[in-house]
Amino acid sequence: MIKNTAILIFCLFSCKSLPIKMDGQYYVSGVDFSYRVTLNKDSTFVLSQSGLESISKCVGKWHYLSKDTISLDCEPEDNFAKIKSNYLQQRNQKLIVINKNKLKMNGLILKRLNLN
Repeated sequence: MIKNTAILIFCLFSCKSLPIKMDGQYYVSGVDFSYRVTLNKDSTFVLSQSGLESISKCVGKWHYLSKDTISLDCEPEDNFAKIKSNYLQQRNQKLIVINKNKLKMNGLILKRLNLN
């Protein structure tokens, strides 16, 4: 009995909880902007950013940095894509997991889209 209790206490203090499954689509919009992030189960993503006169997009891989932080790493682009006006300059983004339905990116709260 004491051995089982000791193992249980050890696991409670040393075992990390698993990250929440966050695949899905998230969205936020304002007066002159919108962001959409699609996290796929295969660890790929699509990030779209719309402004007054442009739409920027990147695709790449996402992974957990910690239980509540996701890193988005955009795939490299060729030189021609880099000089286009809609090139997304920031090629790495960090998302903070607030809960299973909300992510925080650059101070903005993105909400999960329910696609039923």
